[in-house]
Amino acid sequence: MGAIETFIEELRAEPALSGHANQFEAAFKASRIEAAKNKHANNFLAALRLIVQRQDKSLVERFDAILKLTAFKGPVVGSVSKLVGWA
Repeated sequence: MGAIETFIEELRAEPALSGHANQFEAAFKASRIEAAKNKHANNFLAALRLIVQRQDKSLVERFDAILKLTAFKGPVVGSVSKLVGWA
């Protein structure tokens, strides 16, 4: 199981966030398909993986970072940690 799949399972296990797990899973699958043909989508997916694999951050902190990442307009360049406020 990869970092994103593990994160989805964590979401499902957390009552306050479990309602978002299916939507997140569907968005991840769509991103993975798009990433196969689009470098910006591939970069987004890489940034997403960096966020969800940060076990030193709580589930809520990682979920908040994903919200910041998805709200960002334009391609992700530079530090993902800075973008989401972790640096």
